[in-house]
Amino acid sequence: MKRIWPFFALFFLLFITLTPGRAEERYTIRKGDTLWDISQRFLKDPLKWRKIWRWNPFITNPHLIYPGETIRLAPPERIEKIQEVEEVVKPQQIREKKEVTPKVLTISRPEFKRTGFISEEEFRGSGVIIGSKEGNITLGEGDEVYVSLAEGARVGKRYLIVEPLKEVKHPRTGKRMGYMVEPVGVLRVTAQGKETYIGRIERSYREIFKGARLTTFEPPIKEVPIREKAPFVEATIVAALEDKITLGKRDIIYIDKGASDGLEVGNILYIYREMERVYDPLKKRKVAPPPVYAGKGILIDVQGKVSALYILSSNRDIYRGDIVITRPIHERQ
Repeated sequence: MKRIWPFFALFFLLFITLTPGRAEERYTIRKGDTLWDISQRFLKDPLKWRKIWRWNPFITNPHLIYPGETIRLAPPERIEKIQEVEEVVKPQQIREKKEVTPKVLTISRPEFKRTGFISEEEFRGSGVIIGSKEGNITLGEGDEVYVSLAEGARVGKRYLIVEPLKEVKHPRTGKRMGYMVEPVGVLRVTAQGKETYIGRIERSYREIFKGARLTTFEPPIKEVPIREKAPFVEATIVAALEDKITLGKRDIIYIDKGASDGLEVGNILYIYREMERVYDPLKKRKVAPPPVYAGKGILIDVQGKVSALYILSSNRDIYRGDIVITRPIHERQ
């Protein structure tokens, strides 16, 4: 009977492997993958991505998965039963799992309907709706409009249509940095005339009016290459997505430095809180304690003078006015 068991185990293993319609039990993440896509491919339903997240507790943030990691596509108990059979047929030595250092982060950006920030430069220069074919006062999905666009425009390019809500001033200097804006729709450029472009409104979240501004349309899934080296830059948080006051992990913040300062998409930045000055009785004056570490993030969008930072981790609340630097405080020179 002992001799029969290995053959039975082998038959059982082949049966579960060759049964039609059965999903693979494990999968190695590739560049560009998201849990949504993986769920669609193997579970035939993208809305089941939360199950995959639950089956892989080492994934702390479902929006950040790393190429090279192996994930479960079935409940752990199901995989363990199959592994027991595999061990009878072909014992395997336990190998130490090597830590994978990701070179690219795949980030799921928030929905376009959320209030965001655009710089003064982008607000003034990206584009504007200047009229419509029908001459309507209010515009909506399917309407064709005339638009004035900056350099880099082309037929087929998409833009986010926004309306300004309020000015954003620098928390330290009081200088106007840009505007909090409300996305109201999405426009695609369909033709180019002698002096203007023609576009069609593909989506509208509410009524759109002549004079609405156009800004860069970002895809919901973005691959961000990690760049280890960056010049020393110290910046200040000037705004946050949805105009939040208290910020933390997975929030998006905006800082007052950009490409003109040497920053690039993929730079890792460190967030610190400057403490209030305290009185030193020996020096007989107030002195500044060292800044306190608050978290770190990765740049996901860089313009000339401002950048957007996705917060990867935080160990305390983060606020407008906090400082952001390109290397840990103890490495400052």
